[in-house]
Amino acid sequence: MAHREVQVRIPLDDSYPSYVDSVLDEFADRLDAESEFCDDQEEEGDEVCFYLYGPDQDRLIEVARAALAQHSLLRDGVYAVKTATGRDDAGEGERISL
Repeated sequence: MAHREVQVRIPLDDSYPSYVDSVLDEFADRLDAESEFCDDQEEEGDEVCFYLYGPDQDRLIEVARAALAQHSLLRDGVYAVKTATGRDDAGEGERISL
């Protein structure tokens, strides 16, 4: 089963990094451990980026929305990016507002 990546990006603010561990735990609780996982998070410029992997990018986005809503992190500027795993992937770099 091929794993596809979704990057969840949140603008940095004064609350970072206080929410990181609880959001990682929330992802772990909501993801299917058999086929999905959150690899890690890192600061990238003026954003924090969480990396989610699984066979269905749309499901990963729904998990991200639910997890971020649980922590009141759905706000302006929060988005996900469906990244490609192959050259012919039509979703390469597709940005989705959360």
